[in-house]
Amino acid sequence: MHLDAFKFGNKALIREEIENDLRLNAYLVARANQTGESLEELRRRVDTYVEEIIPAFNLLSYYKLGFSVASLGVNFLYSPLIDRRVAARPGRREDVVIYMANHRSNMDYVLVSYMLAQNIAVSYAVGEWARVFPLELLFKSFGSYFVRRGEKDPLYHLVLELYVQLISQRAVSQGIFPEGGLSRDGALRPPKVGLLDAIARITLEDGFRGDVIIVPVGINYDHVLEDRVLTAERRREEKPSAVAKLFSLGRTLARLPVLLAVNGVRTALGRIRMHGYAAVSFGAPISVLEFLGAHGGKAVLERSREERRPILDALAQRIMHDIAAVIPVTPVPLLARVLLAGPDEVRQDDLEPKVKAERAALREKGARIMMGKEFAGEAQARSEIAREVDERERRSELVMLEEQLLDADEAARTLQLGLMLMQRRKIVRVKKGVVRIQNRELLEYYARSVMGP
Repeated sequence: MHLDAFKFGNKALIREEIENDLRLNAYLVARANQTGESLEELRRRVDTYVEEIIPAFNLLSYYKLGFSVASLGVNFLYSPLIDRRVAARPGRREDVVIYMANHRSNMDYVLVSYMLAQNIAVSYAVGEWARVFPLELLFKSFGSYFVRRGEKDPLYHLVLELYVQLISQRAVSQGIFPEGGLSRDGALRPPKVGLLDAIARITLEDGFRGDVIIVPVGINYDHVLEDRVLTAERRREEKPSAVAKLFSLGRTLARLPVLLAVNGVRTALGRIRMHGYAAVSFGAPISVLEFLGAHGGKAVLERSREERRPILDALAQRIMHDIAAVIPVTPVPLLARVLLAGPDEVRQDDLEPKVKAERAALREKGARIMMGKEFAGEAQARSEIAREVDERERRSELVMLEEQLLDADEAARTLQLGLMLMQRRKIVRVKKGVVRIQNRELLEYYARSVMGP
């Protein structure tokens, strides 16, 4: 278990360190002289920003309340899957580790924290939509800091930058969604580089002896709780509002007793949860210093924002590429791809070979196809084949036949689970062996999640 000691630091001391920063005070004086604003008013604004941003990490809250709530919510809403357990915090103790993930749902915060909680306590950059009671208190007690999206005041961005750099220099593990918001069409959004820029530039500090380690994280679901809200906003060309996000959250909470009851029964019967799989997959860590070394060295970060921007954009694109490569493939997104490739009506029997072919094609590209306990029989059979057959015999006709039969079984199971989950939500209708598309928009939303950047 890795805990960042700085998370337990006194909030007043953190505030004092930020407010006494030489760069901040030089900016305040220059701005007061340029705009006529009083230093007293500017300092009050700094105090407001600092109070808003700085969290109050509480170990009891994180592991007793937070982990319990996360475990309950994740396990009763979904069948959670993790592709590769993170056995320990990567890098050295003096390195700062940043988990960068695609942003599918507001459940992402809960899901990744739950997956990592046995080893790492992560501080998240959380959007201002969660700055309402009791979410604000809850997130701050988990060590998360709030980020205003679209804020125009340069003073705010300077205060945020100083805080992020301060915790990064103390090697506090953080979780960041570089897209800056939820995807409304299911595809990855272009990355924002503001926080990445701030964190990368701590490598220029004399007292910093470590590296910045980026861990790509891929997240996917069979059912994104906000999918209909997000696709409706896309049709209206609106940005997701804080009210819409809270409404979606409130609607889920209102349905929670029913969900718990239904999923409790399904759990007792050993069947997949009502919302299907929620999956997380981790990629190989990226060393920021190694990346910069191949692009002129970390001295490029000393250039102006405009001059260093191309390097940061290249780093952000590398991160997004690696995130795309590890986004898990679950039954609904996979079946959505298959259905979209054909007519609106198709016989169910004709879908199975197409699902098998799509699985093979995705696996050939290196995609991480996630399978839960519903596939336990096939997984055990593959393990037995692997134990009994050495590499020289793997191409024998008998072994190839066994593997083809397992591929067919897994494809049939994937089709069964995907159709069951889609029918519940009226995305497709199955009648007399014929599958008919009812909601092409949602099919496209889920299919795009595994198409990459």
